[in-house]
Formats: sequence, structure tokens, C-alpha cells
Amino acid sequence: MITPLSRERHNYLSALFQTADTDLTISSPYISNIERWNSCQRTVMRDLIVRSVEQIMEAKPKLAAAATDRDRDFWQNKCDSLESAIDCAVYSLYGLTDDEIRLVEKG
Repeated sequence: MITPLSRERHNYLSALFQTADTDLTISSPYISNIERWNSCQRTVMRDLIVRSVEQIMEAKPKLAAAATDRDRDFWQNKCDSLESAIDCAVYSLYGLTDDEIRLVEKG
């Protein structure tokens, strides 16, 4: 269930993606890739990113409050996994190649 605060975050992130649908005026091969996605694909990707962000925002305080190494490892792994999912979604959204992804992650 989405709480009022997470609903606000959801609406904010959704608005960013909806704006991207109509305000793509920059000429770039990456922007062109986004334009080729249909509305359903963009919605699925947006929802994946929004869900992941919400889960990270819930997990970070639990990581900070973890009392044992086992708990810290669990919450750190969860956060890392979610951040990785967001990275992969963004790379896919922009159609980055493996070489471009390595440059981004290196930098």
C-alpha cells in the first residue's frame, strides 16, 4: 500500500516521466531511444524505478538502525540490489551500450 508520503514521491517521479514524454526537444541518440518506447513500456519502467526508490527510502533508515552485522549486511545488500535495479532500468531506458555503461560506472 502507498502511504501519503510515498504517494507524494510517486506523483513527483511520475510527473518527471510524463514531462519527459512531451518535452523531449534535445537532439540526442539517447533521447531518440526513449521516444521509441511506447507508453506502456515507459509506464512499466517508471513504475519499476518509483517502486525501487520507495523501497530504498524505506530500507535506508533500517540500515542506519541495524543493531547487528547480519542486519546491516541484509539491509545494505537490499539497498545495493535496488540501486542496481534502478541503474539497469536507466541504462535500458537510454539504450546505453556495454561500453557506455562501463564509462558511467567508472566515472
